[in-house]
Amino acid sequence: MRQEANAIDVEAKVPSEITAHFIAAVGEYVTRLHAALRDCSNIGEDACAAALGAFNEHKYLHKALALTLQDCEEPRAILQPKTGDKRLDFVLQSLWPTLLQVNAQAVSIDLAVPKPSRGASLGGEAPSLAQRLQNLRFDRFAYHAFSRFGGLFGALSKKPAVFVLRDSNELVKETAVSFAFRGHPLVLLEEEAFPDACIAADIVAVVEQTCSRLFDEVFAGLFKEPLRDVLRSRLSSAAIRELKVIAAGAPAWRKRLAKVSHSDAVILHGGPIGGRGRALHKAAREEGVRLYGFQHGVRREIANWPLDVRILNENNFSDMLFCYNSEGASYSAKDSPFAISEARPVGMPGDYRRRRNIFVRPAKQPLIYISTLLYRGGRQLSNTCLSDPQRSEKEEGLVRDVLAKLPYKVRYKPYPSLRYEGEDPVHEAVESAGNLDMFEDEIDLRYMLQSHQVAITSGATSTVGWCALSNLPLVFIDDPEAQPLNAKAREKFDAAFFVFDAAHKNYKQNLLEFLSQPIKDIQKQSAEKSDARRIVQRDFFGLADGDSGLNAYRIICDDVKAMKNIRTKRT
Repeated sequence: MRQEANAIDVEAKVPSEITAHFIAAVGEYVTRLHAALRDCSNIGEDACAAALGAFNEHKYLHKALALTLQDCEEPRAILQPKTGDKRLDFVLQSLWPTLLQVNAQAVSIDLAVPKPSRGASLGGEAPSLAQRLQNLRFDRFAYHAFSRFGGLFGALSKKPAVFVLRDSNELVKETAVSFAFRGHPLVLLEEEAFPDACIAADIVAVVEQTCSRLFDEVFAGLFKEPLRDVLRSRLSSAAIRELKVIAAGAPAWRKRLAKVSHSDAVILHGGPIGGRGRALHKAAREEGVRLYGFQHGVRREIANWPLDVRILNENNFSDMLFCYNSEGASYSAKDSPFAISEARPVGMPGDYRRRRNIFVRPAKQPLIYISTLLYRGGRQLSNTCLSDPQRSEKEEGLVRDVLAKLPYKVRYKPYPSLRYEGEDPVHEAVESAGNLDMFEDEIDLRYMLQSHQVAITSGATSTVGWCALSNLPLVFIDDPEAQPLNAKAREKFDAAFFVFDAAHKNYKQNLLEFLSQPIKDIQKQSAEKSDARRIVQRDFFGLADGDSGLNAYRIICDDVKAMKNIRTKRT
């Protein structure tokens, strides 16, 4: 992870104005591609999945910005790390071999490296069974029981089944339990890979022509000539691949649903999007099954998305989306050119109220810094276009110049993300500071916040939701280069929390001075912001009052009844 003296971060050499132009261009390309394909009668609503396929290629386009003519023509050796773990290797390996296929003198060399000793997965390790059982509420026990014995309940119940797909989403589980308590059997649906299917040659031609034309119009001047054919091909191939997924998946899902569904059955899902999501939705429509999507985590409401990621929203591929709050619903439907259905706010999952302290050690400390530094290996998302070395350098500077100089003990909670072999330079900085305590246990943040007096974090991510609802004084670092707040959220955050702009020339000194105050003074100032904080909690996060699943249940019942009436009138 640490760069040697003779190492060059080629991505960091791309001028910031070029990066900004590229970011805007990706959003324009995806939006225009979707609109053009949607107007084709033989593509229609499948256009969103095709455009999403192209959107996912922005990782390759971002890397291509850094390549020069010399890279495309002169000898180049590309080192590819091999750990023996296929999933980890996929994340770590660079995208350069694909891009430099245009260079006959470029060679790719496999390099055996040890598997990272900790944090090797992108999600960290799950809490132990004992930890989970301590905090598992009754309704969660009920969900596992009802879903495990759904077949038995189905035989005894005369009510329509509720199918659940991708139940890692907590709001899905709460809604499913509301159905189960009222006599509906829960049936877990398994996803499967369907064999590739062919699509009509005229559709392929339209997609290729449209992708190529828009590439030349939108990305003009951004990429070196030898790379343009490779990038055009990747964009069109990705879009076509999603259409093939739909062609294969829709009839297969239709057969499955015809066997298990009956009148008024519904599907609750936690995220199949793109070709898979479109295939399921297409089949469900034909079988008269309503498909409902659920928001996962707080981010869409507060983030200043530099790319048009509305194309990722669940209601682009379902009959309705349930969000935590009105801001999320507006972002997902009203403000989106990709939405095909409405979004309804129902509140946050009850998990956001579960903040008991379990297995937190050492003893209570005044400050906790919750890092959102998420390493991405060779395939980082381009929402900010910062490479892992750049992200690491920013974080290390914050630790060295601010946190390590505070007159208080600070607990540093790293993000459970991909780690490289060898010591993380950020962790080295933390461990060398006398007042910082590295928290290495795999304990979820919600279980440990209340062991502290002040929370510090950065980046418009789901992490902010846990901090904002904890009612601890929250110090938020808003960095325009790393997942910044949108303008509306920034205004409200300024009133409710303590926001520091990382672009300000004196930001670190200002932050250091603020955090060096007596803790009681910070708490007093935070108490004065309580009214503004409640507004932010309600509008940008949602009420975690335990009724979100019940709210969604009631809306679904009304929706199913309304659709049933429509079908009756038609017949």
